[in-house]
Amino acid sequence: MWVWRALAVALAYELGGLLSLSIPSLTSHVSLVWLPAGVALAAMLRWGLGMWPAVAAGAFVLEMGLGLPLGLAAALAAGKSAGPLAAAWTLNRLGLHRALDRRRDLWHYALVGAFAGTLLSATSGVALLLASGHLSQSDAPAAWLYWWLGDAVGALLLGVPLLTLSRAALQRAFGGWRWVATLLLSAAVVASGLLAFTPGSEARALSPLIFVPHLLLCWLAVRGGVFVASVPALLLTGGATFATASGFGPFFQGDVAHSLALLWGYAGSLSATPLLLTALVGELSANDERWQLALDRSHIGMAQWDLRSGEFILSRRWLAMLGHANQSFGRSFDAVWSRIHEDDRPALHDTLAALRERRGDSCRAEFRMQCKDGSWCCLEGHAVVAERGGGNGPTRVIVTVRDVGDQRAAEERYQLSAKLFQHLHEGLLITDANHRVLDANPTFGTITGYARDEMLGTVPALMRAAPTGSAAERQQGAVRDSLHATGSWRGEIVERRRDGEACTLQVTISAVKSGSGQTRFYAWALSDITQAQAQRAQLERQAHTDELTGLPNRARLAQLLREAMRASEREGFLLTVCYLDLDHFKPVNDRFGHEAGDRLLVDLAERLRRSLRHWASGDDAVARLGGDEFVLLLRTATLEEGRHAVERVMRSVSLPYGLGVGAGPVSVTASVGATVYPIDKADADTLLRHADHAMYGAKQAGRNGYLFFDAEHDRRTEQHFEAVGRVQEALDAGQFTLFYQPKVDMRQGKVL
Repeated sequence: MWVWRALAVALAYELGGLLSLSIPSLTSHVSLVWLPAGVALAAMLRWGLGMWPAVAAGAFVLEMGLGLPLGLAAALAAGKSAGPLAAAWTLNRLGLHRALDRRRDLWHYALVGAFAGTLLSATSGVALLLASGHLSQSDAPAAWLYWWLGDAVGALLLGVPLLTLSRAALQRAFGGWRWVATLLLSAAVVASGLLAFTPGSEARALSPLIFVPHLLLCWLAVRGGVFVASVPALLLTGGATFATASGFGPFFQGDVAHSLALLWGYAGSLSATPLLLTALVGELSANDERWQLALDRSHIGMAQWDLRSGEFILSRRWLAMLGHANQSFGRSFDAVWSRIHEDDRPALHDTLAALRERRGDSCRAEFRMQCKDGSWCCLEGHAVVAERGGGNGPTRVIVTVRDVGDQRAAEERYQLSAKLFQHLHEGLLITDANHRVLDANPTFGTITGYARDEMLGTVPALMRAAPTGSAAERQQGAVRDSLHATGSWRGEIVERRRDGEACTLQVTISAVKSGSGQTRFYAWALSDITQAQAQRAQLERQAHTDELTGLPNRARLAQLLREAMRASEREGFLLTVCYLDLDHFKPVNDRFGHEAGDRLLVDLAERLRRSLRHWASGDDAVARLGGDEFVLLLRTATLEEGRHAVERVMRSVSLPYGLGVGAGPVSVTASVGATVYPIDKADADTLLRHADHAMYGAKQAGRNGYLFFDAEHDRRTEQHFEAVGRVQEALDAGQFTLFYQPKVDMRQGKVL
């Protein structure tokens, strides 16, 4: 790409130089219009400073064509490339816009590019020609001035169109049907200018006709920009130069060189006119664009309402709010009014009527407008009178609007949140990042007894400083860690109400973060679960506790037994499972009544509870299965210790019971069956069954005694019954075959 661009620049420089050299000049080395200066400056500004070798090459070829020595040609080429190079580097540092649509860019280009850079080229060139003897000292000042001005004219005439050429510039000038007006105006510029340079026009040197192109160029610059205006200026300058060089035209003064020097001022004015006007229009457009951009970024739409014509023009931001790319639904007030929600029209009509009747210079109103997709956009409008007519009535109104749909939705959500905050059945606290209370809802006061004003500015008890090493301090640490890690914490705390009553609260704390991720607030949700916990505890007691004796029931016994078995395996003690059944308990009920029997069971349960022992690995346990059946879980080190424990329990059971009946104290005995885990390596249900089996053995042995389950005997018995069962199953299935073995009397030779 660089090679192709370099070849193009060198070729353009060569062609521009040949064209410039064809114009008469003061000397053979100085041209009054040096077009290559514009090629060099535009190429370095558009494609980078790396184009200077191409410029130097083109200049070197031109100088060699003039018959100059090799060294001088190379030195002149270096000087002609150094000026544009220095100017382009400086303009890039100054941030030049290639469109030249700002005054600062215009001045920078004119001063640095068209004058300072060309001054460097002219000074170095004249100095080299003087040093080599190709230019006399008497001609040097004029040559230096004409060289400088010729380069400046070239930088303006050809540099400007080459620099401003872009796709956007072509679209602006020739897009759509604009090409028709652009071509007509361009042709008018060239035609009106050439009209002043026709043969015989030298008598009309001061004719205003020579300034008609300036007016047309202004019009063309406003419509199409600086590029499309600079091209006719270049063509017109070329035609004027040809006419003056041919000896006619208003600027011909007899001597061609001096006539062309006068033409330089005319060419400069042709180039400067579109530049100045484009810069001014560009700044006005940029200023308007900046204001429009500021309004767009502020999400504010604007409209101009001409009350005389009824024209109502919406800005692009307003149209974007409605989902439109352009005002395709019409630019009249009625077209805009038809998109106002019919429910909002009466109030909006009254507001605008007050403005029309001069009852104020501005008004505000909220209304809804229909969007392109059929939805409704909620807008807040502000109308201001910008102009008034002769009767002091408004003739032009500026209307600004902003979309308040999200704001109204947020207000509705806030009102809903506020109502929920006030009427929610949970207590709510809002605290700052340091856990100081900012607000509390009425339910919080109902739960704790503290009023909202009393809580403001305080720190909830959960987050207050706690004694070192206490459970409260550990809970605080857990809360802070959870809030830091996940932004929330949920748990139960025990709090005191204002009257001193203890209560249990279910608390959920959630962090509310800002957009940057910093914690701004904490939201506390509190529920009083004191009653629920009491009910749950009661249900758990009913589910796991015998109602009469308060001992664990069958369901709880299963849990206790499994836990004790795991502890036995882990710690190596023996677990004696005892199944206890009272002897002759039914006669007590029959003789003294069920109330006496229940009292006996309660006393028995208390005796069994007192007989239990406490161990480091866990406590012994007793449970009631139902009726007069109890199970004890006794931890012992040896089998002998287990027997002693069972005997101790039986002695405690056999002591008399004072039931408060007329017959005096009542005595009962018990039969106990026991099995030892892990000697009896069975599961929990089987252990109970084995203990129950041993208990029945004790009863069959005469009651008031105990019997330990013999696991080996049981195993052998079970195997015997299994073998008998298998034989019976084989008989039933016909799986046996009968064979007869004959007995023979060998003496008699007979089968017996």
